Amino acid sequence: MEKYLIQLSSRYPNIHEKQFSYTWTVEVGRDHYYTQIVRDLIDKVGLGFYKKNEFLPSEAQLAKQYKVSISTIKKSLSVLNELGYGETINGKGTKIYIQNDQYTIKSLNNKKYRKDTIIYLNALQLMVLNIEVAAFLAFEEIDARTISNLKTKIQNSQNIILDELFHCILEHVQLKPLKTVLQENNKVLYWGYYLSFYYDESQIIQELNSKAMVAFEYLSSGNQKDFAKEMSKCYRDVFHIVKKHMISFGLYEVKRLIAPR
Repeated sequence: MEKYLIQLSSRYPNIHEKQFSYTWTVEVGRDHYYTQIVRDLIDKVGLGFYKKNEFLPSEAQLAKQYKVSISTIKKSLSVLNELGYGETINGKGTKIYIQNDQYTIKSLNNKKYRKDTIIYLNALQLMVLNIEVAAFLAFEEIDARTISNLKTKIQNSQNIILDELFHCILEHVQLKPLKTVLQENNKVLYWGYYLSFYYDESQIIQELNSKAMVAFEYLSSGNQKDFAKEMSKCYRDVFHIVKKHMISFGLYEVKRLIAPR
């Protein structure tokens, strides 16, 4: 194919590459604003942005933050309470709670959030397929300075290392359609939403970070092929962890889902 393209370019030297656009909006059709706000709030609880026994910002502040009406925020907080992540106290606000097994089962018995979990696993499947190609292509664009900055960010950050590596890859991948797919796919992967199902989320984060550090070491040592494969393996491992955990809480329909190899 490469030889043929070279022949064509020499035969037709005046043909210029056309610019085209590729779009994919993953949120289209994914429920109402209030459910998206609930997902985002749960995501922040799982990542520790909002901590146990703390109060969320006021309804007016949340409305301003999400650019919605106060009635939409009230509806979001009502669902948050229903799922066991908070309790709205008159005159004080909404107090944060951390998920336990009882509320995990309750969440998964909710048709909407049951579907969310399945979509989350589907998104992991797609990421397993795409991230290896993306990491391989981005590798050549990631210079020593970027790696040094990434190392500092990883050492100083309480965020998930795999997520830091993903955004580094996203920033440096040059193929625009692939970049779009990665961006939209990642919007479904609410890390905190997933972590909030685990009582001891710190242990889960530690396991994820140790796996992602292997990928970072391959990147640092200049091993392009293994860096790409390890990134895919990280997402595959997350898929298996989530799948096993969800089955243990009665989400039996995910048994049929498999991780690409």
